[in-house]
Amino acid sequence: MSTPIFADIEASMNDASGFPTAICWSLANGEIKSVLIIPEDEWLEDEENIEPHVNMRELYNHGVPVLDIIREMNEDLDGKTVYMPGHYFENEWLEKLFAAYNIDPSFEPLPLAELLNIDQEDVPGQINQIKLDYALDSPHESESNVLAMLYIAREMGLI
Repeated sequence: MSTPIFADIEASMNDASGFPTAICWSLANGEIKSVLIIPEDEWLEDEENIEPHVNMRELYNHGVPVLDIIREMNEDLDGKTVYMPGHYFENEWLEKLFAAYNIDPSFEPLPLAELLNIDQEDVPGQINQIKLDYALDSPHESESNVLAMLYIAREMGLI
């Protein structure tokens, strides 16, 4: 049995108008990679797409260029199925990330609910409960969520 791969993405707004600000993904060995994303100029054309909690200075000072992120993700995740919480607008944000350079993901993103064989509306509660149970706290929610998904997979005997 191969170890499931997980990813989560954060955005400037919690709707389709947002742009990706952080992304985290796991590897088959359980290691995780987490990065802040330097926004593309065209993403910043509408300042209403940025919630007040988004620290633009942090993104520019500690973020990674989009092209570097998509190259690394495609290299790390090539041919893999990648499970994401599947709520909100993750697919749109992931698509926006890759579309910035007209590159397709080399992996297939699927909702976590498919791996766990549960209803999609139960996924956020499962993730949040694991984060509480194991005191998973990170400055970036995407990292905490990927850690929680790894714990869930372990508890379900998938790892």
